[in-house]
Amino acid sequence: MKHTLSIIAVLLLMLSSCAVKNADETAMFFYDMVKISDFDQAVTVIDPESLSHTPAQVWKDGLIQKQQRMGTLLSYQRTDYYTDTIDNITRVSITYDVKYSEGILKEKLQFILRKGKYFITFYEFKEADN
Repeated sequence: MKHTLSIIAVLLLMLSSCAVKNADETAMFFYDMVKISDFDQAVTVIDPESLSHTPAQVWKDGLIQKQQRMGTLLSYQRTDYYTDTIDNITRVSITYDVKYSEGILKEKLQFILRKGKYFITFYEFKEADN
């Protein structure tokens, strides 16, 4: 019984790690597009269902306003993550420390797996604690 539980735990850890890696790739694309101010491309990784509630233009306007306040995106680093699968729907939440020319923000992206691809469903940011 202990052996079976150990195998299940290892498998869950591997699946979680794979989910984080794949969601992180979506985030890399998102941040790379923000870095070059290509907000049209950045919003292509927003979940279509999320866009039905908050239009792409609202997402773009928010990114532009953040850029005006924080300056150029310089770098980002994953600092924490969480995964959850309920009813065969996998969700991943990743927190990043994001350095801009005018300061550092703690940013959280939440992802959902749809048709084999991770999409951003939620995005929030706040000033990083020093």
